[in-house]
Amino acid sequence: MQTEITLIRHGETEFNLAGRIQGTRDSALTDEGRTQAKELGAVMKKHLFRPAVWFVSPQGRARETSRILREAIGLDDLPPEVPDDLLCEVNCGDFEGRLHSEVDQDVLWQIRNHADAPYPGGESLLDVMDRARRFFEGALSERPESGMHRMLVVSHGNWIRAAGAVLLDAGPGFALRALCHNTAIHRFVARDRNDRFRLVTWNERSHLTAGNAFDIV
Repeated sequence: MQTEITLIRHGETEFNLAGRIQGTRDSALTDEGRTQAKELGAVMKKHLFRPAVWFVSPQGRARETSRILREAIGLDDLPPEVPDDLLCEVNCGDFEGRLHSEVDQDVLWQIRNHADAPYPGGESLLDVMDRARRFFEGALSERPESGMHRMLVVSHGNWIRAAGAVLLDAGPGFALRALCHNTAIHRFVARDRNDRFRLVTWNERSHLTAGNAFDIV
């Protein structure tokens, strides 16, 4: 039984555009962010993309992106959205809602270069990797015994980078350095239950017709 996992980051948000740290806070998608999601959904519809399971972070920006994708795909028999708290973005603690330029730059450097360095009052990237590992342990345990199993996850930049490190057994260095743009596609495949996941696509953005913002949280 082959397993395919597709990870999607939410569309651009007002905080992304302003350079504010989001974490567990939420801000609405920008017009560009909604366009990004619509363009991705149109590509999914064109290629008849239909996952067996559809997971989504419960945070508003991920839920809005997921809703736009489903509307664009337009199929009546899509699996229901399954929100899971393990898919939430890294908790940025005291830095949430503040501009990147406003926070202590030495602390921010430590966080961005050391996976075990937590945000003040929040999580570290290793904490997010642990959440991603627990999510996949649960989600993959429910795979059928035969056939193709496609899983879609709509989540956040830091979570996706952490998830990539977990699926590839690549260590925290991967999670620290990998890029993850808004509505980019990240796809992994395993041939059977005993096979390791292989990276097929990372940060694929060919569906976008215009530039998009990049901010990891």
